[in-house]
Amino acid sequence: MHCHARHFLDTIAAGKDLYAEKTMTWSIAEAAACRAAAQGSSRVIQIGLQHVSTGVRRRAAVAGGRPGRQSHGRRVLDEPQHARGHGQWVRAVPSDCTADHVDWNAFLNGRG
Repeated sequence: MHCHARHFLDTIAAGKDLYAEKTMTWSIAEAAACRAAAQGSSRVIQIGLQHVSTGVRRRAAVAGGRPGRQSHGRRVLDEPQHARGHGQWVRAVPSDCTADHVDWNAFLNGRG
């Protein structure tokens, strides 16, 4: 999640539409850069939470707290959930995931 702003900026620069998950940025400067990129593009941009953007959520609250009718929805990533809420993202850490095999500075993406 510490790379979301970088992904946001790179995606808009590539001329692509974007769905980004929270946390979108970690600083006001990153947020300002993302806003400027969005305002300077004609791309479709949505920031949200994947688990509340799924087809299961058919109604959305609108101004005044009254339920509204969903006019459009499309799920891009199918993340099936298994017992106790654990989906595909729950994996064992590989045994070679050590400081000798991980480029920590690259992972930090300038936050080191």
